[in-house]
Amino acid sequence: MNDLDRLKAFDEFVGSRDALFHYTKLTTAIERILAEKRLRLGLLKDTNDPREYQFKLLGMTGGRLPPEAQELYDQCHTVLDSISRFECRMLCFCTNERARIRQKNGGLLEDPIQSVSGWAKSRMWSQYGESQRGICLVFSRSSMEAEFEKRIGSIAWKRCGPVEYTIEERMDCHSLNVDGNSLVQEGVAHYCARHVKENTHDLFFTKHVDYRDESEYRLVVRDPANAVEYIDVSSSIRGIIAGDRTPEVYFPILKAFSRNLQVEARQAHWDRGKSHLLLLRRKEEM
Repeated sequence: MNDLDRLKAFDEFVGSRDALFHYTKLTTAIERILAEKRLRLGLLKDTNDPREYQFKLLGMTGGRLPPEAQELYDQCHTVLDSISRFECRMLCFCTNERARIRQKNGGLLEDPIQSVSGWAKSRMWSQYGESQRGICLVFSRSSMEAEFEKRIGSIAWKRCGPVEYTIEERMDCHSLNVDGNSLVQEGVAHYCARHVKENTHDLFFTKHVDYRDESEYRLVVRDPANAVEYIDVSSSIRGIIAGDRTPEVYFPILKAFSRNLQVEARQAHWDRGKSHLLLLRRKEEM
């Protein structure tokens, strides 16, 4: 493939459904992700969304509950919190797709505002990409899912998919209520594990509509033994995009990584408000 075809192929890829985008700090990209060729899965407790990182107070439902139900219910708080916020790990990306917004009637509506490309989200650059000084890494969704499946294997449970956004201020009550009768029948450990698994969508794949511009995609796994802290990305990475303010002194390092990984290296640039993907070149090279 000649240089022109290579550039065209990358431009087409970053606009495709298969493209995933991960914004990060410059040092994290260079010293960790690119150097080690792996991504670290994060915990729910370490997100910046209060609907996710905070402890969730549960309720209990059920009629004619046996006396031991209250004691078991009290134990549920700690166990469910431990599973959801400390045992479940996830990878988070942006996509090119429009956000899906859940309506009060339960239906889904695509965000009517046309979303920008996954690499050109100004707020993501500001929040996660060191105010345009960081890096946006480009991955293949299909390759990432294949590596995720290979790495996770049969560990507990896992799920991949887009995040949905809700206009509701409160989380779904079903995910925050304990069935007292089932709890007594199954025991705390079994019931709590099943409860989190069955409510994975509400706990991990639903966020408030304020976050819709992220058009987020997640890979989630329950990993109580902490066996899958990292995922190898050598087969799924497709590109390295420097920010509009990324210091040029790092360009040779980024180019060296792109050659080593055989991926494209570019720079995001804004001209009169419009985003462009430029070749990664120092000013003296232009």
